[in-house]
Amino acid sequence: RRRHTRYISVTGVQTCALPISAEGLVGRITSVTAHTATVLLIVDDSSRVGGRIGDNQELGFVRGHGTLGTDDRLEMELADHNLVPKVGQSILTWGSEGGSPYVAGVPIGTVGKVYESLRETSYRAVITPAVDFTALDMVGVVVPYGTKGRVIEGGAQ
Repeated sequence: RRRHTRYISVTGVQTCALPISAEGLVGRITSVTAHTATVLLIVDDSSRVGGRIGDNQELGFVRGHGTLGTDDRLEMELADHNLVPKVGQSILTWGSEGGSPYVAGVPIGTVGKVYESLRETSYRAVITPAVDFTALDMVGVVVPYGTKGRVIEGGAQ
């Protein structure tokens, strides 16, 4: 089992903060110290994120495969098993209650391939992440409204 985490340099961040890049969702913060935060990347095989697909905003769950590089693959299983995802559709976060850890509307990726599961009579979409995790450099952190202090800098180590 491969774990994909990054440590970012931060000040005043809590585990309820959301790490993002200019392209989209990076992951979620799992632990913090006074000056660093550990981020579980969405491509990690233990990562699960609620997502909305396409114009109709159908719900599903995106999970990581634990790979980086050219195999930066995510997979989405839709709540409505009769819905057929289309290649090129955008996937956005659906958000968490209270906006933590996930706020709604952050890009996760786009549908790259669609497979039909005959046994389960459902479809699953292979997602190309919005973020290029092999070139991840700057990370912003979305914090809950009213958080004291300023979160300005970040970068993968």
